[in-house]
Amino acid sequence: MVINLTSVFGAGNEPPIQAVRGGVLNYTQRGYWDGTAAIEMATPPVFVTDTIPFGLTGRPYSATIEMEQGHGTQPFSFALSGLPVGHGLSINSSGAITGAITGAINLPEGEYFFDVVVTDAVGYQVRKTFDLDVGEPPVIHDTFITGAVHLEPYLWSPNVTGSAPLNITMVVSSGTLPSGLTIDNIADTISGTPTVDGQSCQITITATNEYDLMGVTRVLTLVVASTPTINTTSPLPNGILNQSYSATLNASGAQPITWENLNDLPPGLSLNPNTGQITGTPTATGVYSFGMRAVNYLGDDIRVFQLTVNQLPVITTSGTLSYGRLNSAYSYQIQATGTTPITFSQSGGQLPTGLTLNSNGTITGIPLATGVFTFQVYATNAAGSSAIVSLTIETGMALAIVTTSPLRVGTQGVAYGNLQFTAVGQDTTYTSTWAVVTAGTLPPGMSLSTAGILSGTPNTAGSYNFQVRVTNGTTQATSSFVLEVGTPPVITSNPTLLGGIDRPFTTVLQASGQTPITWAMTVQPNPPANITLDTNGVLSWLIPVTGSYTFTIQATNIFGSSAQVQFTLTITTPSIIDGQDLSNGILGEV
Repeated sequence: MVINLTSVFGAGNEPPIQAVRGGVLNYTQRGYWDGTAAIEMATPPVFVTDTIPFGLTGRPYSATIEMEQGHGTQPFSFALSGLPVGHGLSINSSGAITGAITGAINLPEGEYFFDVVVTDAVGYQVRKTFDLDVGEPPVIHDTFITGAVHLEPYLWSPNVTGSAPLNITMVVSSGTLPSGLTIDNIADTISGTPTVDGQSCQITITATNEYDLMGVTRVLTLVVASTPTINTTSPLPNGILNQSYSATLNASGAQPITWENLNDLPPGLSLNPNTGQITGTPTATGVYSFGMRAVNYLGDDIRVFQLTVNQLPVITTSGTLSYGRLNSAYSYQIQATGTTPITFSQSGGQLPTGLTLNSNGTITGIPLATGVFTFQVYATNAAGSSAIVSLTIETGMALAIVTTSPLRVGTQGVAYGNLQFTAVGQDTTYTSTWAVVTAGTLPPGMSLSTAGILSGTPNTAGSYNFQVRVTNGTTQATSSFVLEVGTPPVITSNPTLLGGIDRPFTTVLQASGQTPITWAMTVQPNPPANITLDTNGVLSWLIPVTGSYTFTIQATNIFGSSAQVQFTLTITTPSIIDGQDLSNGILGEV
């Protein structure tokens, strides 16, 4: 019923709502009722839902509490009461119970009674107790089927939990059930005595119960085996220094099989005992031997393995190799680090004609052409191949001294200056050194530097024969030389001359020293006169007037020039004078 308090009592005279819920008759007895208005009483909410669905431990849950229409004053509020702490469920204003049957703890299998309390807008509150049936879904805990032992009695049951009754089925989904074994889906067992070793099949296990009709499925392998047998053979795949490594050991037999190493593995590698996988990054080269044991519940098997860790080759030779000399034997060794043996190969470019790259890295042969040749090589060993390296060989003439003999002469007591010996066919990767061979000697006061420079001040005249040797790497060349040391000429002719007017005269000047000697008039006659001197030292004149004439003469040989000498020629009128020096006579006269 609905009570219209205002129409009954008048505005401002309405009794409290609690009084109405207590019964209108109380107010009638007190004189509030005038007997003319209808009073309708409010009704409380009424539950429609009597039962709720069951729940699964650890699974999401959903249920709705429905209320009867026309009962109670909207809106309603709902509350849950009586479930264990941490149940994980909640109820909203529409009566929907949601959540997961978890919370702080999973609710185990069982019945849980709890109240739903509904309060309407006018304060009516109703309560109803519900029964939540919580079941546990089926769970298959097995991750493998225990291996059957050949010719030994066998019995295995899956480990399945969940609310009873559980319905468990096992069927062969791949392969054939090993001979001598049977599946009993009533007793939930696989049993018998396997008669053939090594047979296997896949078993599909399905478990359901009334709480989870779809159930769970797991496919596992059943193997008939005996003690473990290690199938992996030695040696294991090679490892490479500082590169990732992985190799998996394999063994047949009843599962599970675990592994253990009996000796140290190569540094940087480790064994996974559950999978038999050897992994890591090797940090040292070498050949390593170690024992491995495979173990199952029947026994074990041991095998010794060898694992070699190699280092990739790295070519350390670079740039320009040693110089090759035309028509001379050549040999050069390309160097590389890494595990031996190392094989070298040419990948491109061109070697000088006549040279060959051998597999051991030596380049040998006799160069038949000159030039600069560039080519590419790489190295290979058990670990793999190196990076490609570009190399260069220059070929040219054989080592030879090209400075010729005789050398320019030296003057006694005069600094010789620097004379640089030169050679062709020098390998620029080496520094050439020069020396005088013990056969022969240099002029006293002179020396030859290791750079091939001849210098000094010769202090003794003479002809000197000696040999010079140049060394370039392991190659040498020698050549013989002559060096003459002498003195400049000295003019010995009398510088005072006499002549007659219009009388032609010729005389040959004299000088001491190495011949040939070349003569020259360095200062012309003063005053000018018909006086001539040829290079052989022939002095001539024909002068028509008397007078005194001066001029300067110098004599030169291969060692230098004499001091300049001033000559004086006096021309007079010819006369016969007793006792005159005839050495200065006039040609053609008595």
